[in-house]
Amino acid sequence: MSNVPLLGVPLMDRDHQTLDAMFERLPTTADADLPALFAAIDAETRAHFAREETLFAEVPIAHCHLAQHALVLGEFDAAAARIATLDAAALRTLIGVTLREMIVGHVGSVDLVTSQFLGGHMTADATANLRLPERPGCPV
Repeated sequence: MSNVPLLGVPLMDRDHQTLDAMFERLPTTADADLPALFAAIDAETRAHFAREETLFAEVPIAHCHLAQHALVLGEFDAAAARIATLDAAALRTLIGVTLREMIVGHVGSVDLVTSQFLGGHMTADATANLRLPERPGCPV
């Protein structure tokens, strides 16, 4: 995630750096240790989301952020179910491309917007014209 910008929210930035360092270990991780690396990234992603969720309860788009957390964690769940069937090359692609890109995309979208609200750079009026459902989740 070295291309992911700092957001100015210390907890989020610290966690993103931790996840980035974990993904950066992929090229030097032995094939036999890939499942353990995946498990560590999965656990840290879940812990990060839990910490992050304590920050944004009052952010107008919180329900969309929570929905995206659920989508990302669903992908981690699906990956965990397949891990034993994958060879090392496929597992490296799953971790280093698919899952990493999901995290990077999450940081560059809802994390970025949330950080703007948390930093006082955006007000609830900024989302007044967005079609955000009032109930949890962000259905299409």
